[in-house]
Amino acid sequence: MNQPAHILPDGRARLAARRGRVERILDAARALPPTDRALLEEILGRGTTPTQLARAARLPRWRVVRRLRRIMRRTRHPLFEAAAFHLDSLPARIRPTVRLALFHGLSLRSVARRRNLSLHQVRKQLDQARSLIAPACRSSDDITSD
Repeated sequence: MNQPAHILPDGRARLAARRGRVERILDAARALPPTDRALLEEILGRGTTPTQLARAARLPRWRVVRRLRRIMRRTRHPLFEAAAFHLDSLPARIRPTVRLALFHGLSLRSVARRRNLSLHQVRKQLDQARSLIAPACRSSDDITSD
């Protein structure tokens, strides 16, 4: 019954593709902060609904959903997955900048303040990271918007 995805009926092919995307996201999620990673693993890995999580945490549902959307937006960025798997190959001085901008989702200004760098230096470091891991990326979109 294991047929290649291109031969499977339409619904099963979509399900197989979705399962593959979820697995890739969960693999790359190891680069996220622990609380963000736990939320993704709970929802995508275990199938818990945002409503169930909100009740358990005694939070409004909209807050859980908003946080999940923000995390998913970060993980869908073309550079996120490549950076998650190739972070160790980047020069040590730019790794913290990449971590803060991509994995923690901070704005460029916030990264500059935390790293005690100018906005120009942050942009240069992110451009350098993009060029070093560009072959693993799908496109060269901006890392974050300010």
